[in-house]
Amino acid sequence: MITIIIELIKLLFKIKNNNYLAYIIIGLTLFVSIYSYVNTLTYKEETIVITSPKIDDPIKIVQLSDNHLFGAHSKNRFEKAYLKAIKQEPNFIVITGDLFDYPGHIPDDTIGIVNNYNTPVFFVYGNHDIMFGEEAVNKIINNTKMNQIASRFNSYREPLSAHKCAVL
Repeated sequence: MITIIIELIKLLFKIKNNNYLAYIIIGLTLFVSIYSYVNTLTYKEETIVITSPKIDDPIKIVQLSDNHLFGAHSKNRFEKAYLKAIKQEPNFIVITGDLFDYPGHIPDDTIGIVNNYNTPVFFVYGNHDIMFGEEAVNKIINNTKMNQIASRFNSYREPLSAHKCAVL
């Protein structure tokens, strides 16, 4: 099996001699690329319970972070993650940055599933959302019932109290 892989690498990358360092570098690059791609298809779930004598009724918050939506499969990926969140029956969902990624174009209805449920959703910009662009992000967010906690594009120029925001 390894011989077949080495022969394929020789053929694809036109390696003429037995330079094993080249095989190792190419093999590691392929492994990391495949691992990275598979990793983007999975989501990490973790439950954290916080108690306080100041809270009488339990509150369930689901946090979605680093979705990095871009390209053709974005809608399907977001819907999958969002439906997992909804199954938890949270009081609200918080999307804490990097919902979008650059470069990429996604349809305006990519996160439209948010409108199908009554669970409040709050959104905060991440650095990749900023790279995606203020106008593009706002165009998509404004087509949903999502609440923007604070816009990164204004929050450094005005006091936070000047924004429509939620205190969680």
